[in-house]
Formats: sequence, C-alpha cells, structure tokens
Amino acid sequence: MDKRPVSVSDRTVSGDLKHLVTVGLSSTSLAACHGLAGLVLGELGIFWEVDADTRAALLDEVLRRVVTQGRGQALELVAESVDAPGKKHFFFVAAAGELLRLGDKADFVTIWEARRNGPNAIKEDWKTLLKKAGKGGVMVERRLRAGIWLGYKAAISGLRNQGDSFAALEVAIKAYLVSGEVAKDLRERFSSEEATADGEGASSTPQPEQEADAHQVDEPSWGQRFSDAIDDKVLLWLKGIECWVRENRYRVGPVHDEARRKCRIALLAVGVMSAVIVATHYAKEIFVHREDVPLLSVGHVPPQADASPAPPPSQQRVTKPPQPAFDNTHGWGPERQTFTSAHPAPYAVFNSITDRVPHGDERNFMQCHDKEDRHWDTSLVARDGHAYECFLLFSNDVAENLGQGNTAAQMHNARVRAILPGPSTYNPGIVGHLSADNAMAVWASCNFLAARPITITYLPKTARMFTNRTPVDGLRLAETYADGGDVVDGLVGQKGALLGTSSQDGVLRQDAGYVLFDVKVALDPK
Repeated sequence: MDKRPVSVSDRTVSGDLKHLVTVGLSSTSLAACHGLAGLVLGELGIFWEVDADTRAALLDEVLRRVVTQGRGQALELVAESVDAPGKKHFFFVAAAGELLRLGDKADFVTIWEARRNGPNAIKEDWKTLLKKAGKGGVMVERRLRAGIWLGYKAAISGLRNQGDSFAALEVAIKAYLVSGEVAKDLRERFSSEEATADGEGASSTPQPEQEADAHQVDEPSWGQRFSDAIDDKVLLWLKGIECWVRENRYRVGPVHDEARRKCRIALLAVGVMSAVIVATHYAKEIFVHREDVPLLSVGHVPPQADASPAPPPSQQRVTKPPQPAFDNTHGWGPERQTFTSAHPAPYAVFNSITDRVPHGDERNFMQCHDKEDRHWDTSLVARDGHAYECFLLFSNDVAENLGQGNTAAQMHNARVRAILPGPSTYNPGIVGHLSADNAMAVWASCNFLAARPITITYLPKTARMFTNRTPVDGLRLAETYADGGDVVDGLVGQKGALLGTSSQDGVLRQDAGYVLFDVKVALDPK
C-alpha cells in the first residue's frame, strides 16, 4: 500500500479542516489550504490568482462567519429535540467550530446549561467530564465541547463525529456563499487588489470581464439560479436528515421505524423535486453565455460544451458565407466514452469527464478572448489588428486510486498542439489538439468570425503551461525558431509541445492544467 503523505496541494476540504484542527488557524496554515480555497474561490467566482495573505484572510473570515451563523441557528433550536431530522446540521457546524478553535464562551455556556437542564440531562459537572475524558490537554477539551453541542458528554463523541461535523461545515459554506449579497461583499473586499493590479499578475490567468456593458445585466451563475429555485436551507435540511438517519439506523421499535419511514418519503420527494429543477437549470446553462474562466490551478474549467463532436482537424470545413452570414464550425472530437467526477476513468484518457464543477463537459476545452476585454468564448467576432489570448485545458481523468505510483495510469509523451488555419480563411478555427502515446488524441476549437477572410498568426514566446506545481506565472513552453523567426518546433509546430506537471517531461499523472498563448488577427482588405 502506498503510504506516502498527502501533499498540501492534494488535500480535500475535509483534509484541510483536519489539518487546521491540528495546527490552528494562522495565516500560514490557511494559505496552505488549497482544497478549502478552491471551494471558496470557486463559489465566489474569483477566477484570477489571489495572493496567499489575501487567500488566508478570506478563508479566516468565511470560516468564522459560517460557524457563528450555524452556532446562532443551533441556539435558536436548542429548546427543540436535537434528534429532529433536518435540525441537527446546525449543531454539527457548531461542533466543527469548537474543533477549529472558533468557539464562543457565552454561546457554549448557553448550550451547556441547556444540556444540563433539558431531556436526558447531563448530571456530571464540567470538571468531572474533563477528568473522565482523560489526558490530552486542550485538544480533549475541544472534542468534549464539540460533543456537548451534539448532545453527548464524552470527548470521544466529538472525535467520532468529526467527519460529519466537517461535512456539515462544508455544506454550510456552500449555502452561505450562494447568497448574492455575501458573494458580492467578499469579492469586492478580497479580489479588488488582484483584479486591478498592474504588471504580470493582472494578466497571467484568465479573468472575468471587469466592467459590464451599460446595457447588459450580469448573468447569474448556475449556482445562483439554482439557489433561486431551491432555498439553500433545503441543503441544510437534507444534511440534517442524513446525520439523523446515520445515528438512528440501528435503533429499533415502532417509534423509530415510523420516523425512518417518514424520512425515506421526505428524501424521495425532495430528490424528485431537486432532480426536476436541476435538469431544467442545467439544460438552460448549456445555452447561457458565460464570461468567466475559472482558475485551473484548483481544478476548474469553463463550462461551455458543444452538443456534438466536430470533424477532425483535417476535415474542418471553412466556407465562404453567402452575403455576411457566419459559418461557425467550432466544436470538439472525437466522440468517446465519458465519465463523471464520482466515477472517473479506469485508464489514462484526456478530457472526458462531463460534470466537472463548475465546468460541466470537459470535451470542449478551448476558449479565447480579445486582450482588450475579458469576454471568453468559443466563437468570437474577429477585430482587425487585435491580439487574442487562447486557453486550452488538459486533464488526465484516470481515477486517483489508480494513478498513484502506477505508470500505466500516467500519460507518456503527452503533447499539446495549436493548429492554426491557413492565411486568408473565412471564419477560421484554432484547433487545440492533445495526444499521448498511450491515450486517444482529442481536440476542440475556437472560431473567429468576420465577413472578410481572416489570417491568424501565433505570437512567439507567449505559450505558458499552468498546473498546481508550476510557478504562479506558469512555465514557458519550449520553442525552436527558423532563421526567419518562424516557430518550427513547439506549441504550433508539427509535433506540438510536451506537457507535464512541473516540467515538460511528457509525463502527465492524475492531474489537470491549462495552456495560455496569444495570437494576432488580421482581416483581408475590403
């Protein structure tokens, strides 16, 4: 069995929270929580690089706000039965706060008195419970305080329920951040410096458009539209039911049998309702224009995906439009077996997961934008003389448990190539092509539209690769030039450029990343 420690960049949200329990909340420890940062930044729509100090301050504020909110809601319910389905979630959030050293003395006194005087009252005093908990210092006391919030009187109960507490906290964070006002406030305070910074930091990664047109209304995200249809408290209610069922599944008797029957009926009803609403909103999402390109260093990609594969690059159609009509031939290919985040591939395969959050279908993995704005898309109106930045996602979608130490699950001689159209072409497409010796080659494209023929040229030395293990400003892809200055080997060469995780070694493990490069557009004279 592989006993290597999990690296900082590989930790999940739950793993980050466990780490914080051990080391405490500090700027250094919070800055290292990449899984938690990915969750918060993704929910907020902050898709550009955020420095470590700002990221740490953001996580600290979100954790404190969510725990305080959950603790307050728990105290409002303290007079009711803790075992009631849908209610215990708030107590789990409060317990998570105690484990993370985010407890409040006055609130704990309130819950302690309630536990001492309510049903199944705790008879022992605090010193007696601490003595029974044994040695362990502050950590044992925190676990005992967490157990008290959950209705227990032993420190071991706080430890046993740590997983559920962190799962409840994660759900609460998501529910908290879907609020439009909350997200707007946090974005304004924690992303303004990075969004307006000058220099390479402001343009090294894809960013959402900074200023909307005066005639446009900001398009709500899928999560916002979903929250409009399903109140975020449904998520909390469902988590509460899950926690209650987990604790009561072994209890017997007619009362518990009836309660379990009602829970199953409630879950079925909510499941059917949620499925209908999710299907409706997801169908709409495919056709809703998105202008944000998430930061792929935390594993997210833009969600536009064509409904059908495009022809291979060698068969890509370019036709002169009758009058000024557009002939948009962008798409992806080839048709291939797909997978989900919950059930990834059992072998090395490029970009085949269809429900990557918040991206959706990975098969359409290329977008571009005019460098004078932040409008990312797979079809763009070509502007004469303008430079465009292009974005190309790559991901080895093999299951994580198969990828560790298994060379067969790694991609070898993994390459990326940008295939540019010939000169003076109508509505040309830039084709992004991914290949490896042991994986199927895949492609996707971005089209440029105009009533006149278009010539697209690559701007040398602009191709950079970004992964979790490259520098913040990426790794420049190697290029070779002819005497006349034309690129003969590299991203736009015949073989393309080697990919990798931290270097261009051609080995792509169970990892994702992206490539950015610039092109210049010229329209033929009228």
